[in-house]
Parts: sequence; C-alpha cells; structure tokens
Amino acid sequence: MTRATYCGYPFMIMWSYLILKGLAVVYSACGLAYWLAQFVSTLRVIQSVPSLEAMPETPLESYPRVSVIAPACNEADTIEAAVAMILRMICFYGKLWAVPDEKSDAAMGSGSFNLVRRAAFEKAGGFEWLKLEVADDAALGRRLKQTGARSSTAHGPGWVGVHFYNDMKTLARATERAGFTTIGNFTVWRTVLVSLIFIALDTAPFFALLPLNIPYLPFAGLAMLLIAIATLALISGWGRHPLLPTLAWPEGTFITVILLVRAGILGKRRGGIYWRGTFYPTKLLKEGKRVNFKGSLK
Repeated sequence: MTRATYCGYPFMIMWSYLILKGLAVVYSACGLAYWLAQFVSTLRVIQSVPSLEAMPETPLESYPRVSVIAPACNEADTIEAAVAMILRMICFYGKLWAVPDEKSDAAMGSGSFNLVRRAAFEKAGGFEWLKLEVADDAALGRRLKQTGARSSTAHGPGWVGVHFYNDMKTLARATERAGFTTIGNFTVWRTVLVSLIFIALDTAPFFALLPLNIPYLPFAGLAMLLIAIATLALISGWGRHPLLPTLAWPEGTFITVILLVRAGILGKRRGGIYWRGTFYPTKLLKEGKRVNFKGSLK
C-alpha cells in the first residue's frame, strides 16, 4: 500500500499542475475579455456622448425631460489614481452611450449634478420614494426612465466641475456609504468577494506576464497591457484627467479595494452607516433600498 501510494504522488502532482495551468489560462482569458470590453466601452462613450461645446442651441421646449451632466473631476493629487479608476468604471458599467435609447435599461444619475423637470420627478415618486436610498443618484436616473422620462448625458469639461474628495479621509468616508450598502448589499462577504473579483480582473495583465512557462500566455499579458494603456489614455484625454495618475491604475485599484473591504467591516460592526453626521441603521436602509448592485430597481 505504501509503494502504491508513493507511485501515485507523481500523478497527483502532474494533475495538480495541469489543473493550475488550466486555471491560469482561464483567468488570463477572462482578463483579456474584461480589458477588451473596457476598451470598446470607452470608444463607444467617446463617440456617442456629446460635448456641451459641440451641442447646438436648442429651444427650451425641445429639451428632454431629464438632462444629466456628469463632469470629469480633478481631485487632490494623493487620490488622482483612484478618481481615474472611478471615471473608468463609469464609462464601463454606466453604458453612457445607451442612456438616450428608450429601449435600453441604461440610465445615469450624477451625485454632482442632475437637471430634472419637476413633473417628471413627481411622477417618479419624488423625495418620498428616494429618501433612504444611498445610491440616490443612480436610483433617480433609473426611476425616471422607468416612469417614461427621457434621459441624456453630456460631456462638459471646462463648463462644469466638482471636487468630490479633497483628501483620502473624505474618500474613505464616502466609500463607507456605498461600499457597505450598494456594493456589499449589507454583507461583509459580498463586499470582499466583489473586491477580490475586481482586483483579479484589473491586475490580470501583470499575472499573465509572469514566467509561468505556459505557451503564449506572455503574449496575452502583453496584449492586455497594451489594451489597458490604450483604454486609460483614451479616458485621460476624454476626461481631461492627468495621464500619469490614470496610467497608475493598479494603485487606484488597490486603494479602492482596501476602502471597500474597510467599508464592509465597519458597516457590519456598526450595524449601519454614518453620513454627514447622522447614523442610519441597517434595518432602516434595507427598507428604503431601491437599487441593487446590478442597477435594477425594486
């Protein structure tokens, strides 16, 4: 029995190696698809979202019932990379190019600026429907579109801007709010899971470039790296955001992941969140939640 067990060890090692090799290939393939999707999404946003500078004058009665201006933001130097990552995620997950399409469920709300007709806002339920939703900007955009309002986005660098986070402390506090409620859905495990998936996909190019002795994997890593750089350069130019912090995306990714995990742990330990000096218990927030992580409404 001992000899048979001993003879089985090489086979176990071989199969373990093949399994790990296969997982590495699958992981790299997912990373390549992820960065390709980001590149395509960025191109569609740049081509489809009109600039305020290029928009012709339109009679007031012809304006859509909802106009949303989502400005690119220049933040403090210490968190430029994190802000660049946020801008990239808006382009990727927000599907801004599809917002004006009435057949699409894509919608946009910006915490910095929303211009809404009062009749459309009241038809959507107004403040009473929205008051306890943490992601109130996203929920408002989706609710307005759900109730028949038209939506549009415009790109307005040089016309309008806002400083969301002046320092890392402010960014950390802001992440506590959405990290625990919207992204984590009031659970630590989901916050951690989302963070791990996000950091794994975002850093896939560097993994594929490791000397793992897997044929063609370094070429996939190089392709991912070039696609990532091209995507980030496009976002930097379109958003008029500094190029070097934008290219330092691993830094922004790690900062975001750390803050998300911190938000999940704090939210669970506190039993709720603090926002602008007021404590909101988890039970109350769950009752008022209107939008889930995928963006759909209750």
